Amino acid sequence: MTLLLNDVGHGRNTYPPSKGVPGLPEHTFNAAVGQEVKRLLTGKVSTYEAQPFGGLDVSLNERTRQYNAQYDKDKTAIGISHHANANADPSRRGFGIFYWHTSKTGKALAELLLSEYKKEFPDLPVWGTGLFPSVPKTWTNLHMCRETDAPFLLVEWGFMTNAEDLALLKSDSYRQRCALVTARTVCKHYGITFNTGSTSAAAPAEPKQEEEIKLYQPSNAAIKNSTRTVLNRLVEKDPNGIDPSWVKKLDEGTLTESDATGLLFVAIERGLIQGAKE
Repeated sequence: MTLLLNDVGHGRNTYPPSKGVPGLPEHTFNAAVGQEVKRLLTGKVSTYEAQPFGGLDVSLNERTRQYNAQYDKDKTAIGISHHANANADPSRRGFGIFYWHTSKTGKALAELLLSEYKKEFPDLPVWGTGLFPSVPKTWTNLHMCRETDAPFLLVEWGFMTNAEDLALLKSDSYRQRCALVTARTVCKHYGITFNTGSTSAAAPAEPKQEEEIKLYQPSNAAIKNSTRTVLNRLVEKDPNGIDPSWVKKLDEGTLTESDATGLLFVAIERGLIQGAKE
């Protein structure tokens, strides 16, 4: 049997507030790669996704519980969790893979994936060595590597906080080629011929055209004032209030339409919008 536990890091409701940067919710990238991996492996390797593409966030505990249940059924299963990275240093960039430090299969799978990535993207940087053992009581002690029974990789395909990496992460071409690297790695692991063609046959990377960012522009003062009132109420909700910077963005005219919509969903999901108007 063959099975890829094809994990999409985070749900669509995790940015705002945290999992993403302006112009790129992390889930958008993760889901695009995971969905393309699933398509490429159709008829070759079965996949299982505990986090639905485009769905609300499924907790880490629940996702690992589901993946462990799948591994109980198929001990040949392997897992790959797709992510986009972030760092306080905007110059930090590159590709990296985490694997559990005692897993020989996990390490071999990580080395195979790194090799395939370098073949596909010989001119792109790798973060450090590209390989990070996940070790208890260190910053690498990641839940997805630690709590899963199957050999599991957590892959950081680039840094959202770096301008050059961000342009790649927003590119459909890069997303498709990341998925292609993943699919080729999985097939090589299982000894399956990947006959879709070489990775070089994928659409070449193309210059990223800047996406138009639409600002939230209320049509009149009454709507803007009502929006400010709602945001202030959400700021004051403790402990699940939003960051006051969102109110500042509204006042400065820099709040985007997508962030305004996202804040509404965050408020509903957290139960911050309920009851009668005061």
